[in-house]
Amino acid sequence: MKRGCLYKKDEPVRAAAGSSSRRMSSSLTFVDNRRLRGYSQTNLPIQRLLTINGLAVPENKITRKGTYKTHLNKMISAEANAAGFSPSQVRHRLVLMAQAGAHVFNTKRDAVRRGIWELQDNAWNALQQRAGIVYRIPALTEVATQTILTNVEQGQPGALAGLSQSGAAYVPETPDDARSHEWGVIKAKSRANECMLIEGDRTSVSFGPFMHFSDGIAHSHPYFTHPRHGGGRTRWGTVSTETKEIADHVGTPGGYAGMVSWNDLINRASPDASAEISKIFPSAPDIKFSAEKNLARHTVYTTYAVLNHATGVKYIINPTLGGGQFNAAPRLNFLIRNARKAADGINFTCQMDALEGTNVIWTRNVTTNGTGMFGLLRW
Repeated sequence: MKRGCLYKKDEPVRAAAGSSSRRMSSSLTFVDNRRLRGYSQTNLPIQRLLTINGLAVPENKITRKGTYKTHLNKMISAEANAAGFSPSQVRHRLVLMAQAGAHVFNTKRDAVRRGIWELQDNAWNALQQRAGIVYRIPALTEVATQTILTNVEQGQPGALAGLSQSGAAYVPETPDDARSHEWGVIKAKSRANECMLIEGDRTSVSFGPFMHFSDGIAHSHPYFTHPRHGGGRTRWGTVSTETKEIADHVGTPGGYAGMVSWNDLINRASPDASAEISKIFPSAPDIKFSAEKNLARHTVYTTYAVLNHATGVKYIINPTLGGGQFNAAPRLNFLIRNARKAADGINFTCQMDALEGTNVIWTRNVTTNGTGMFGLLRW
């Protein structure tokens, strides 16, 4: 075959002089690849290259064996693995950048990171066509998603208005349905302050497919009742974690039920109060997720309202308490900060803030006791 040429299948080719007259098995024919590369018979070749540290790096230095490719591959492998992409994806992106030209970088690392950035940004753009993703044009900011999730947890009818999904207007659920499942918030790695929402189910929201180009900065906990109780609350002595309703506890003021005092919760004043923690607080997997994804902070939104009683006692209440008359009350939210592996190498630890709306009411170092769905929290 003639060097530097392309061949097209399914057409015959003559054997070179002195070689076997047997027809080539792939049945190829010669095609002048200079025209395919933008050449003409008289023009000089068009350069397809990157400029790195003042050195012209043509496409073939990225793709063909040699010392430069070996050094570049080491950089690509390290950076790609850290970012969650395959080295071949990053290398292909560098080739495309070389083909586009006009890219100048100070170092190989800068070039590789630019390639990763382009992969992240392309993946982020493609999310708008993915099922289960809810977004807005112009883009949602982090503050906007905080407002949306707070309104969802408060049962506000217009909480999800003006959003889009799969290229069309998003059709909002009813307020009760919207808070009966989890919502996640992802923030783009490639953009300064751009977020989207993920629809989850009653027990979780899946951040996994998106973490190589975004950060999972928040999610909401759902609110639903136990179907065997016909929508009614559990009763004193039968606190159940199969429902998200706070049980009717003895000693609540004013004749109201479906509330628990904040002090009883954080002091685990009774077995029932301890059981309510598994409904109300972030879960052990929430802390594990934050640690494994190296998130500096992760917010967990809940539907539970915070009421300050005249006696000075702070109560955490069901969102439906009093027929919804407390919908506007601040919600109990949690902030997981600096999550990391615990000293035992099995569990996870973090700094956790409890917030009444946006005001911090409690801060502790919290460690998991077990990391599965039924793992407990210690402080």
